[in-house]
Amino acid sequence: MTIGITPQPGQTVLLFGGSFDPPHLGHVLLPQQAQAAIKADHLAYIPVANQPHKKKQTPAHHRLAMLKLALADQPQSHILELEIQRPGPSYTIDTLRQLKNMWGNNVTLRLLIGADQLANFNHWKDWQQILELAQPVVMQRLGQMPLTLPAGFNQNHWKKRVVQVDRMDLSSTNLRSRLRKGDPIDASQINLKVQQYIREHGLYQD
Repeated sequence: MTIGITPQPGQTVLLFGGSFDPPHLGHVLLPQQAQAAIKADHLAYIPVANQPHKKKQTPAHHRLAMLKLALADQPQSHILELEIQRPGPSYTIDTLRQLKNMWGNNVTLRLLIGADQLANFNHWKDWQQILELAQPVVMQRLGQMPLTLPAGFNQNHWKKRVVQVDRMDLSSTNLRSRLRKGDPIDASQINLKVQQYIREHGLYQD
């Protein structure tokens, strides 16, 4: 894992944003499978500072620290802190514009999203411009139900953007609930160093 990235002209960067609250093994492994499927040169994680549609989330500095621990043994993964450093709500379109200004048009951006996010993609800020700046890559887990598309989205067109990834039934929401209750979490769900950080800082406790 490295902080920041300097892609070369002609390279492709797969961007994966999220709260990572907390980061689990699905966040680590599934994006790597998507990266391999589209043969992207780089995989970059972008932790959000303030997610517009979430009323409550763990402070950004804790989520960033946990993500660094989760990716510490993943040399092919990078973390971009631009949303955490930027004040105000974290909108994907603002991040894409910023990266285009930094890297220019000779670097191809792809945006990794889950099939559940696709269902509400038409509610994202300036979603039409997102499509112009970074063609989405949709993760569909093996055995998952057929894609749910917003009204007016072309099924055949979006199928071309789908990559199949392993089924890992991990949810940050569910894991937060279990951590709050004190239920056991094993290393196949959350990295042990991340678990230690959670305990040391008393995260996800009422």
